[in-house]
Amino acid sequence: MLFRSTITIATSDGSGKTADLSTIEEAAAAVDTTTLTAAISEVTVAAGLPPVVVSGLQPSVQATAEIEVPFACPAGKWCTAGLVVDCPLGTYNPLEDQDFATACVMCPINSYTVRTGATSRSDCVCDSDFYDANATTDIDWALLANLNEVKNDPRNIGNAIVQARVNRYLAIVSRNTSAAVINCQVCPYGTNCMQGETLEALPLVRGFFRVGDDSTDVRKCPDADANCSVTFGTEACVSASGCIGGTDATALCASGLSGTFCRTCINDQAELLSFYVKADEIQEAHCRECGNNLAMSAFMAIVVLCGFGVAAALLVRLKRKPSFAYVMATFTPDNKLKNLIGFYMVATKIDVIYDVALPADVRAVLRRSEEHTSELQSP
Repeated sequence: MLFRSTITIATSDGSGKTADLSTIEEAAAAVDTTTLTAAISEVTVAAGLPPVVVSGLQPSVQATAEIEVPFACPAGKWCTAGLVVDCPLGTYNPLEDQDFATACVMCPINSYTVRTGATSRSDCVCDSDFYDANATTDIDWALLANLNEVKNDPRNIGNAIVQARVNRYLAIVSRNTSAAVINCQVCPYGTNCMQGETLEALPLVRGFFRVGDDSTDVRKCPDADANCSVTFGTEACVSASGCIGGTDATALCASGLSGTFCRTCINDQAELLSFYVKADEIQEAHCRECGNNLAMSAFMAIVVLCGFGVAAALLVRLKRKPSFAYVMATFTPDNKLKNLIGFYMVATKIDVIYDVALPADVRAVLRRSEEHTSELQSP
């Protein structure tokens, strides 16, 4: 019985390794019937089969095979004439099998993509000096508009394949409300927005404060320029304020401080109480322990009471003299004392009330006065 068989030799192993075609043809032409009979018979005999006799060889034939492989253009790209083209920077395409350049949708205003071939609207990030004010999701209306533009293009109105594909994607996109909404707004004063900032992580400059991660009301802290009133707002100024800024809205205060503008001390019940000391030209804002000043407070109270007693006794004696009534009526020292006390109360708080930067020596005097007052009031 005669069998006719065909031996096919590939020029590539499918993993990148190839052989020169002329070398293969030369090797095939060099094979004779005797050599091939011996090689095949060795295999058949080992398998328990009778030996094989090769009676003749047909000349080798070179042929080219064409194989059609199904291909869907991936998301983030558009395909035409065998080319796969990435969506350029500033655009995205979440759909597959797109063969029009208009499939790449422009990012919302004031936003951009950081790479080509973006596949989602969430790949669009806000430009520098802008932040994304909306963290919600919704239908991608821009994508719907692009699909409708392709559908209504005069070149595609009579194309049933294109119409069917576009209608299928229109149905999908119109029901998908999970596309990220990008709403880029100008960053408020007191922030340092680079590309890709969001409302939740708004980067505050040191010396500024906001009440939460959903607030755009960024305020300058009262002591923000206490140590650099002239250079505040420049790189030369490193604010000594307790408002340390940053992107974490829950950690905008220096260690040990909390509250609005970071002016409240965090007191541990196991430790001594402390009071807030605002920033100035020589020190950062911090909390200082009140200490145990009971003995000093009692002593000062006794001294003050004694002073009032002596003053009251002298006043009683002076009232008996005619000259005292003349002095009181002419110079009104009681009114002047009231004005002096009122001036002191306003002067010690003028920088806070009017948010002004006083000269360094004036601030130093007022700070010492406040410290002495705090020590007298401490338990």
